[in-house]
Amino acid sequence: MSNQTKTEPQFICNKTFDKVSKIPKKDEINFAIISSNIKSHQKIIREIIKFKNLKYILCEKPFCKNLNEAKKIKKILKI
Repeated sequence: MSNQTKTEPQFICNKTFDKVSKIPKKDEINFAIISSNIKSHQKIIREIIKFKNLKYILCEKPFCKNLNEAKKIKKILKI
């Protein structure tokens, strides 16, 4: 049996913001947690994906109101 461990991404959350507009443009964002009311998830995702280094988005549930909204978000994220 090998003693090797699987390398997992490590995230350090050292800053929080209550509005995307408050995030300094110079900050390198690679992980975003969206914890807001369901009505604002799509708007926040549209704003947060402008950060070039963003790799992960964790969005609290419910993610969206319905399947159509989920499809719109998928299109925004180009996945």
